[in-house]
Amino acid sequence: LHSKDDVKSIEFGSKPKENLVASTDMRLALDDQRIILKGVSAISIINSDITLGTYSDADIDSIFNSSDELGSDVESFKNIKNMISPFMTVNQFIEPLNVAELSSLAAEGSLELNYFNNYLKGSYIYRGNQFTSFGQEYTRTDIAGLNISDRFRTLDNQLFFTIGYENLNDNLQGTKVATTTFQTLRASASLFMRRNMPTITLSYTNNKNENDINLSDTLVNFLSVNDITNRFSLNLGYDFTYKIKHSTSLSFMTSQREDNSFYNNDANYFSSSFSLNSYWTRALVSNFSVIYYDSKIALAEYQYVTLSVGGRYLMLNNDLELSLNYSPSFGD
Repeated sequence: LHSKDDVKSIEFGSKPKENLVASTDMRLALDDQRIILKGVSAISIINSDITLGTYSDADIDSIFNSSDELGSDVESFKNIKNMISPFMTVNQFIEPLNVAELSSLAAEGSLELNYFNNYLKGSYIYRGNQFTSFGQEYTRTDIAGLNISDRFRTLDNQLFFTIGYENLNDNLQGTKVATTTFQTLRASASLFMRRNMPTITLSYTNNKNENDINLSDTLVNFLSVNDITNRFSLNLGYDFTYKIKHSTSLSFMTSQREDNSFYNNDANYFSSSFSLNSYWTRALVSNFSVIYYDSKIALAEYQYVTLSVGGRYLMLNNDLELSLNYSPSFGD
């Protein structure tokens, strides 16, 4: 993937950028798809300012020998420049300068096993703190760790139990004051009865984030991380026919965060919602929903109700959709 700003596209601007990402992936399936092994890796290069174009060897000598920013790596930088310059702009704004630190590497490997009504998956991810892809700018970086989950199905695929655990940590290249560990435990049970019964899903999630900064260290205690969040949710869904077909859902969610860091931002949330979709014809569908939300975060409290009513109508062989929704909110 090669992405480059067009420096002639605007009259005024600064720091046009360029990005190059190379990746490879592999998938191996065995025993009629019951065993699946996957792997993907990518490495990125980014130039944060291509205004002056690619530097010559003489430019590199004059810039970096005087600044001593690269030291003895000047010749290595020249080699990188000669290798990459056919594909993208190379100057002092290119990153990473040291590929060996794996700061721009992103990789993931996983193994999936589907036996005895169990779907078991384990994976390992690694994303360096300098990995950048203009194709997906919201990828979480500076993170590595394990993720394992298992889903068990029974009662003729009507009852599902799921449990998962994730353990990640940041500061892969040692660029932060402390390393934070992110642990997540999740479990759920889902019941999908085939007729005349609601679908039910009950879930629990525990998030624990912590680093080793001591609150007594007044120089860096504002960077401390030490919080635990417990979240419970219940979701009900039911389809029925009265004159016409209707689809309903009812959900409840509550969470509590205990924050023992410098900021002590404890938080409590509760929300509930109900929705009703009615299918009057193949083309006309109406919707109604009500949401109640209540939260307490440190000294701030939010409490409101949102109503929503509307519908959509399909025309011209489903090529045109007309929709109208009215959604007022009330609260403090």
